[in-house]
Amino acid sequence: MNIQKEKFAEIVNKYDLTICGNADVEDAFRFVIEVLQAEADAIRKSEPYATVTIDKYEDTAKFLSCDVDVDWLADTYDELFR
Repeated sequence: MNIQKEKFAEIVNKYDLTICGNADVEDAFRFVIEVLQAEADAIRKSEPYATVTIDKYEDTAKFLSCDVDVDWLADTYDELFR
């Protein structure tokens, strides 16, 4: 990962990573989205010509934030692990 340890710690501290219910699944996705965005930013700073890699990180973050049905995922989690 290219993210600085401090930035990663900042993101980790924003989220409780214990998954106990539906809201926790949403937080887990928000955590992943934020890490992907931070990684894209870090790569952009250190290697600005790595546009394909940067685009992949950003596209994945956008996909997760726009296209994933978090309610369905949370319900599926409940069915599988409860």
